[in-house]
Amino acid sequence: MKDYGASCRVVSATTDGMGEGVAYRLWRRLEDQRVSLGWTKTRLAQVVGLPRSTYNDLATGLRPPLPRTVHAYADALKVDRVEAEQLAGLRPAPPAPQSGNRVSVRQAIAESVVFSPEQKAALLATIDAFEAANRPQSPPLPEDGSDDAQKAV
Repeated sequence: MKDYGASCRVVSATTDGMGEGVAYRLWRRLEDQRVSLGWTKTRLAQVVGLPRSTYNDLATGLRPPLPRTVHAYADALKVDRVEAEQLAGLRPAPPAPQSGNRVSVRQAIAESVVFSPEQKAALLATIDAFEAANRPQSPPLPEDGSDDAQKAV
């Protein structure tokens, strides 16, 4: 997980109880995209036409974002508007699958809007390694070709 230092610490009356602002998930997604593009916060502010403090407020939860603010950042950083609205809490997330419609962890990762492509690849590689390490191993056959179970009878 990427660490963006002190800017991630939140002290706000409008947090959701988890120490993160109401639009923290949106800020996290935008921040990853901003960094991957090599943009500074100053450059983002210039492109969007909003003060840097507005961007920082997404993380701290000082106020809920306006739809036009969410759209401005999403458009500038090439993030899908629907995804941005969901992450900002402006639109409900898609309904969770019903118990009869189970989703594999691989499918959940692939369909996630929270993880970047690099994070998805790392998660899937971790699952592959875990599954390989925990795959049952067949016991080796005796060298003479006989079956130990038959000898015990």
